Amino acid sequence: MRVKLSDRASGRRAQIIEATIRTLAEDGYDGTSFAAIVRRGGLSSTRMISYHFEDRAELMTQVALTVITDLGHAVAERVRAATTKTTAVRAYIEANLAHMADHRAEMVALTILLGAGALHVPAGSRPSGIEALQQIIDDGCRSGELHTSDPRVAATVIQQSIEAVPHLLRHEPDVDLVAYAREMTEFFETALRADRTDWRES
Repeated sequence: MRVKLSDRASGRRAQIIEATIRTLAEDGYDGTSFAAIVRRGGLSSTRMISYHFEDRAELMTQVALTVITDLGHAVAERVRAATTKTTAVRAYIEANLAHMADHRAEMVALTILLGAGALHVPAGSRPSGIEALQQIIDDGCRSGELHTSDPRVAATVIQQSIEAVPHLLRHEPDVDLVAYAREMTEFFETALRADRTDWRES
């Protein structure tokens, strides 16, 4: 019985988080009151939200954590399937943008929380994507498959380029992320190619 109650509570929390994401994306941070979430999510009452979340700040933290965690899992799965360091970097970029394309409301909600100063995710709960990407690039450099003078800088530039996409989605909701991902992967693959000659000449 306790397991069923736990499952029910998890389902309710997920329902509230989904409604909050949609409300943030449509109404902005200031418009995302408990009453607005109830209306958009078809929930029974604001008391339902208060029962599952201590306050608005905790709800927003859980929204951010859910969005970031889901994105991290989607990317990790694609990267694990890569057979070379080059394809792993490509998979990292493509998986990020593919997930963003399929979860546009979530990405917009994340940028709104960031802009409102309400994006608070415990450090220990954040996916370590950039560290994994840095390790991929470093391993590729050591094996001779990739080249960069500083894998940390390369990983940071890639990550920051990816993190700019949710902001783009907020202002250009119909942007073609398939084409965007293609251009981004081609750019960074060229930049990291070990057979480039320009870095030898510099």
